[in-house]
Amino acid sequence: MDLTPPSPPAAADAAPPAAAKLEQIATDANAALQAMVEAAAAGRSYEWALERTLKAGAITLTKLAMRQPTAKDVADPELCLSDGRPPTYDQLFRLGARLCGQAPEVLHGLGIVDFHRVVVAAGFFSGVGRPPALNA
Repeated sequence: MDLTPPSPPAAADAAPPAAAKLEQIATDANAALQAMVEAAAAGRSYEWALERTLKAGAITLTKLAMRQPTAKDVADPELCLSDGRPPTYDQLFRLGARLCGQAPEVLHGLGIVDFHRVVVAAGFFSGVGRPPALNA
C-alpha cells in the first residue's frame, strides 16, 4: 500500500499572476530603497526612470535625478524642516522637487510610485528623518 501523498497539479506550482506582480513590486521597491540609501551615504545624486512619462505644459520628463541637499535647502524657512518636528509628506515632496530641479507643480502629475520615491529619497538625503509613514 502506497502512502505517498499525490503531487499537486503543475498549475499550482506557479504563483498566481497577482501574487507574482506584488512580489516584483516589493523587489523593485527594496532595490530602489537600497539605491537611495547608498547614494545618500556616498554623497552622490540619486537618479531613476519614471514609471510613466510625465508631461506638464512644455516639460516632458522620463527620469528624475535628485541632488544632495545643501544647508540652505534644509534651513529654508519656507519648508520649515529645521523646526524640530518630524517632516510632513508635503515638506519632503517640496524639498524633493527642489532637489530634482523641478517646481512642485510640475511633479504633481507623478504616479504614486514616483511620488513616494521623491518623498522617501528627500527624507534620506536631507538627514531630517524618514517620511512619516516610515517613522513607526
